[in-house]
Amino acid sequence: MKLYWSPGTRAIRTVWMLEEAGLDYERVSVDLSLPERNPEFLAASPMGKVPALSDGDVSLRDRDAGERNASELFGAGGVCRPLHGA
Repeated sequence: MKLYWSPGTRAIRTVWMLEEAGLDYERVSVDLSLPERNPEFLAASPMGKVPALSDGDVSLRDRDAGERNASELFGAGGVCRPLHGA
């Protein structure tokens, strides 16, 4: 699983959630000041926004990358309550 993030942004919430959940992931820093973007990052986040989380065929962007769906898809170990049916 890869998390595309940039220091000083709200993506730190996703970093925090993944760390608290104890999930294995690779943190990839994105320099938002540069006009060129990594093609892998753009595949995960076509609008070029962080955070973006990718795991195989699953990509989550913006706030959904960590604060909601990541806990449901990847099992946040009780850190976050599921959105549906809880």
